[in-house]
Parts: sequence; C-alpha cells; structure tokens
Amino acid sequence: MKRGRQLALNRSYQGLAILTDMVCLAAAFIPATLLRFGRLDAYPVTTYIGTWAFYALWLFMLSIVENLYSFRTSMNRTMYSYRMIRLVLVSTAAYALTVFLIKHTRGIFFDSRIVIVLHMFLWAIFGITARMIILPWVYGYWHRLRNACGSCALVVGNPSEAEKISALIRKAPVYRKTHSVTTVAMDLPEAPTDIYSLCVTLSREKTCDQVFILFGNHDLNCVAETSILLHDAGIPFVIYSEHILNLGYFDPWLSLEDYGAVSFLKQARTTKNDLAARVMDILIGSVAIITISPLLLLVALLVSLSSRGPVFFSQTRVGLGARHFSFLKFRSMTHDSSGANSSDHRKYFAEYARGQSSGEPDKFKLNQKGRITTVGRLIRKTSIDELPQLFNVIRGEMTLVGPRPCIPYELEFYKNWQNRRFTVKPGLTGIWQVYGRSRLPFDHAQFLDFLYTIDMSYSLDFRLVMKTVPVILMGKGGV
Repeated sequence: MKRGRQLALNRSYQGLAILTDMVCLAAAFIPATLLRFGRLDAYPVTTYIGTWAFYALWLFMLSIVENLYSFRTSMNRTMYSYRMIRLVLVSTAAYALTVFLIKHTRGIFFDSRIVIVLHMFLWAIFGITARMIILPWVYGYWHRLRNACGSCALVVGNPSEAEKISALIRKAPVYRKTHSVTTVAMDLPEAPTDIYSLCVTLSREKTCDQVFILFGNHDLNCVAETSILLHDAGIPFVIYSEHILNLGYFDPWLSLEDYGAVSFLKQARTTKNDLAARVMDILIGSVAIITISPLLLLVALLVSLSSRGPVFFSQTRVGLGARHFSFLKFRSMTHDSSGANSSDHRKYFAEYARGQSSGEPDKFKLNQKGRITTVGRLIRKTSIDELPQLFNVIRGEMTLVGPRPCIPYELEFYKNWQNRRFTVKPGLTGIWQVYGRSRLPFDHAQFLDFLYTIDMSYSLDFRLVMKTVPVILMGKGGV
C-alpha cells in the first residue's frame, strides 16, 4: 500500500482549491464595482490589487483554520457553506476595521461601503458555487486528462456503521470522481496487531491505498496502538470510534452524528533536524515576548503585590527524549504551597490516572482554590500564567505547539503508546490545551496529546495557535 497516490490527490486538490478561492475573490470585485459606479475605472489598479491582497491573506489563513482545503469538504455541503459564510463575514469585518483605523487608504483599499457589502455577498455566492459545483467537475476532468489511476478506500469494521461510512464517501462529488470504495463489514479482532494485519491483508487483496477503520467496543489503548502501527507503516488511514466524539477533537467532514472520526490521510511533519520549526520558535517567541512585555510586567507586578513570594514558579518537567527541564510559570498560589510537587497532588494524580474526577462534573483537576491567590485565579483562568514558557520556547526546551509537558512522577502511570509524546518537544499550546484542558479524564487527555505526535504539520500548528486565542480570552477549561 502506497501513501504517494493519496498525497498526490491531496496536493493537487489543495492547489486547485486555493486557485479557485483566489479567482472567486477577485471576480467578485468586478460586478460589485460595476453595480455601484457603472464602470471599473472608478478606482485605480492599485486599489484592486491592495484590496485583493488584504482579503487573500485573510482567506488563506482562515481557510487553514477552518480546514477548507481538503477534498473531504465536499462530503458536507451545508457545513462548508456555513464555514465559508463565516469566513467571508470575518474577513469583511477585519477589512472594515482596518480601513476605519488606518486613514488615507485611498489608492490602496476600496473606501466605498456599498462596494464592500456587495463584494461580501457576491464573494460568498461565487465561492460556495465554485467549490461545491465547479471545482469537483474541473478536478475530475483534470484527473482524467492526467490518466491518473483512481484511489481505493477500504472501509473495514463495525457492521452497524460500515455502510453509512461507505455511503458518505460515495456521495461526495470529489471522492466519487477519484475514489472507489470497498466495504468489509465485520467485527474487528481485539488485539491491535491483529487489526493491523487484517487491514494490510485486505488492502493488498483489494488494492486499496487508504483504510477507514471502524472500531467497536475497543478502548482508546487499542485505537492508539493500532494507529501507531498504521502510521509507522506509512499507510493513510481514518479511525472511527465512539470515544472520539467525547474528545471534542474530531474530523467534522468524516464523522457521523454518533460516531467520531480522526483522519491521518496526509504526511505528518518529522521533527528530526527540523531547522525551520526551530527558527520559527525563536522568531515568533521573541516577537511575542517583546509585544506582550507590558502585559508580562503588569502581571509580574500584580503577582508580587498580591502575596508574599517570588514572581515565577519553576518546576521540573519532562520534555523531548524524556529529558528534564525547568518549566516556568507565573506564581498563582500562595508561597507556602508546593503545587504539583505536593503529596496532595501526587495522590490526586494517581486517582486521576485511574479515571477518578475531582468530584465536580466534567472536572479532572485538583481543587486548590484555597491556595490560589486572587490574581492567580484570574491568570490561571485565562492561561496568562503560562506565558513565561515563551522563554522555554526560545531556549529550545519547548516549542510553540506540542503535547503539554508532564511531571516526572507521572511517568509511572504511562502506557507504551503514551510515551510517544517524548518523541516531540512539549508545546506552549496544543490539541489538549485547545480542546481538552481540565474537562477530560486521563486516558482521553493523553490520547489528544498522542494524536499530535502522529499528525503534526505546519497547518495544524497554525490552526491550533489561532484557536488558542479565543480559548484564552474566554477562559475555556481553565482552573
């Protein structure tokens, strides 16, 4: 089974999707200007170029955040239309705010409100029509011209759900033109090695190059270990499990209402000698520290004034290769509290690892409200206490996006697949930090961190960084 064919399909579709979006964005300016002024020379060429460039940047960034450059988007036209309309509204609002704040933009940006409103509606109509109707036809025609052989998707597992997944794949316009589907409805074996062997054997027999695995009553340990085997063998795959919806992190294009999916159909980034990632960490980390330095100074002052003790709290954590490093946070607890080094925290973590909660609904974090200062409560809720970790990022002990760093004594509770987190650097933010935080039990939280280690990419990093902002502002999941 080869990953190359599936990757080629992904890359070619992404390229055509980006081109289609940019053309639709530009095309919407023409009727908008004509309807308002009756002529196109009402603005110089530089205005068209400047306005298009502004919108194009927002379009590209938000499309990555919304994951709109995958051909899986054709599986759910309603969801795509909703996300596209949201993207258009956000981009237009950003443009209007920029024009309002920056004076004297004539010659660079459109200044007519009517043109901008008309463009907003026309862009949404052009974009949705092109992506949902025109692009699938063009992509299918281009695919035939290249005499490219189609891709075969193997759907194997849970008999009650197998045909639903197969029907979902077949009805998508892009999949229909480039993929055939083979369905093997059966109860999967219990052991991950047996599931892996079954998938490989069936894929070779049916000449399929990607696998949709439908787990039944298997726990997350089985799902994770099977995923490792498939990932390390270079096989594109999608996992389905009832547990996945509970994670809050799933592929919305492939999931059913009661059956969540996570897809691994692209090639993950490797961290070995990843110079580009290290350069980005240093640049972004340095710029971030300089930009938010007034906030850092303010928080440091408030922490020092609110209670006796040091401004920063330093703790030993485990990072890449299971090496220890000093982890920095703003102190949020009274000086006489030892935090995660206390016997109470050790006892709590042992119970947490066994699946016990804090006693509050959907809360899996030690209740230490009596030890938390007034300022500490605010900075913990908004995750501002984590900002000093930018210095860990610059020092190379952490990266911007990755699994959360664990405490040394937590290692005794880790299973084999959970130790995979030490193959990458821990991150300032990540899947767990955005989608999980204190609401998830131990195995679910570990699974989110695990997913990043086999699916990391620059697009996922960007998406998680962008989604971290509203999480911080709303204090979602913070304690």
